[in-house]
Amino acid sequence: MDRVWSKPHSWGGRLPSAGDNIELVYGQNWTFDLKESPIYGNVLINSLVAFKEDAPELHFKAKNIIIKQGQLVVGTAEQPFGGKAKITLFGGKGSPSYYVSKNV
Repeated sequence: MDRVWSKPHSWGGRLPSAGDNIELVYGQNWTFDLKESPIYGNVLINSLVAFKEDAPELHFKAKNIIIKQGQLVVGTAEQPFGGKAKITLFGGKGSPSYYVSKNV
């Protein structure tokens, strides 16, 4: 099932807010379409997250982004992203460390 980040029904009725931890489960396809996201907590990607191809400007913000069984795609060699894409991580020295084994 394809899901659009900005649509509440993709999230079961409520968009994630600042500080929320997000886990995207395997088998879902997400389109990230927010010009400016809140600063999420930890975002675990076990799915496909693609920046919306025709968006002029997108900014994804989180403390940590962990990609385990998924992909975070901002254009491809065949179809480059034509807008301005930005990913900002806000974890710092005091942030917890994460170890993700190669066994998925």
